Amino acid sequence: MASFAIGGIEECRLRLAALLDEGAEVIRLSGADSFDTSGAQALASAVQTARSQGRDLAIEMPEGGEALRLWRALGLDAFCRAKAVPDACGTTGGGTTGGDTP
Repeated sequence: MASFAIGGIEECRLRLAALLDEGAEVIRLSGADSFDTSGAQALASAVQTARSQGRDLAIEMPEGGEALRLWRALGLDAFCRAKAVPDACGTTGGGTTGGDTP
């Protein structure tokens, strides 16, 4: 389980920065991940950082999950469309992955 919430936001930012440094192409959340507006901002910032480096960063969130609802409610789909995917609770690394990175 990963935290994309205010209580773990510093660790979240560090993890996202490391994934970007490794060339991640996808950030995938699972239904077990905590997610709030702080996490949404961190993800949006990671997308912007990737774009500034000439790369795309895709966001995948569990279909029907709270993270996807919040992302859309904040209007962030206009900035970066989050792809709804089946819940990936079993994903290695707490649901946060970058391309082939476990």
